[in-house]
Amino acid sequence: MKSIIGNISLFILFAGLSSCEKDKISIVDQTSGSQPEYHISFYDHKSGKKITSLEGTLMTIANDWFNDFKFPDIELRSDADGDLSFSHPNQSSFNQYIQITNQTYVKALYGFSDTANVNNKNVHSQEGSNGPNVVYAKFVKQINNDFYFRADLYLKVIVDIQFIQVTDYSDSLMLNFNAAVTGTDPLNTGNYFGTSDIFTEGIKLTPGKKIDTTIRVYCFGDYLNKISWNVYENAIVNGFDDWSKRIISIGASDEKFFPSDVPAKITITF
Repeated sequence: MKSIIGNISLFILFAGLSSCEKDKISIVDQTSGSQPEYHISFYDHKSGKKITSLEGTLMTIANDWFNDFKFPDIELRSDADGDLSFSHPNQSSFNQYIQITNQTYVKALYGFSDTANVNNKNVHSQEGSNGPNVVYAKFVKQINNDFYFRADLYLKVIVDIQFIQVTDYSDSLMLNFNAAVTGTDPLNTGNYFGTSDIFTEGIKLTPGKKIDTTIRVYCFGDYLNKISWNVYENAIVNGFDDWSKRIISIGASDEKFFPSDVPAKITITF
């Protein structure tokens, strides 16, 4: 899996304010109150039941116009109400995400929309083509300086994928094979998840031999799953230090619904 943080697309705060009538600028006094407290409760996407006794990691990320900086992680545990709570910084240049560490559920970063944009961001998706899954929690209510959110957790499902090579490719020693999985909500195609490449370095295609291998992976339970694959060549573009992938062939399985409580098996031929 590629670095989660390296692929996250963060908005940069435009921090230059100017005015010819500076005496008319309204200054918000943030020193009179404490930082807002955020509380998020999680529910099972399939059953709708609230999930308690969860553990997670709070990630705080800032941007200095040139680089993304990740502050030390803070470990979180569910409180007596089953919520994960933390102080949210007043600075809008900070972005905070919770990642649930329970391995039963799809690995995702849970972000928080402000109340004005919540209707636009109550979705989940994948940041970039190979980046992390991101879910925006839904705003529920505000009580004084406490903000309450909710979000669904999505169960993984174990799937054995058998990859069988049936096509003879060129005798190039630079050909590789890889695959990835995409899961789509059958009730809302705008909600989807993805994985990075299943094989970290890809599988090298050897002339005169064909691949026949089975790998056990986690797919997306109660979702429509599609396995996409490609054969590519590592090509030198502008010198021996500059490598690029040249796609030779691509393909994908039909979308298949995998119940979260039933292990599955699928065969991919290429």
